[in-house]
Amino acid sequence: MRILILGAAASFTAAASHATIAVSGLHGTGALHTTAAYAAAAAASPVFATLLVAGLLAVWGVYALAAAGRIAPLPLMREAIWGITALYLVRGMFLLPQLLGYNVFTSGQPVSGADLAFSSGVLIIALVHVAGLAQNEV
Repeated sequence: MRILILGAAASFTAAASHATIAVSGLHGTGALHTTAAYAAAAAASPVFATLLVAGLLAVWGVYALAAAGRIAPLPLMREAIWGITALYLVRGMFLLPQLLGYNVFTSGQPVSGADLAFSSGVLIIALVHVAGLAQNEV
C-alpha cells in the first residue's frame, strides 16, 4: 500500500471533522474555544470559514490519491502535493510553541488539550505525506 493513500485518508478524515464541527455548533460551546475564537476573529462567519477549510482538505485528499497513482493525475500534481505537504508541516510545527505554553492562535489564552491534539494530528499527517513523497518520488 502506498503511504500517500494513508495521507489521503487522513486529509479526508480531517475534512469530515471540520465539516462536522461546522454544522454541529461546536464552535459556540466552548469545547473548541481557541479554534472558535480564531475563526471568529478571522472571518465574519466561523461556520463558513470552517466549511472552506473542510473543502480545501478534501481537495488535498484528492491530490494525495492522484500522487499515489490511485486516480488520474491532476493539474500541477507534483507542485501541489509538495505544497500541500509543506503547508501541513508548517501547521504541524505550531505544536512546538504550544508545548512551550504559547497559544499560536489566541495569545493570552491558555493552550488547551484540543490545541495540542489538533497540532499533533496535523504534524502526523505532514510526516505521512513526507514519507509518501519519499516512497513515491513524486
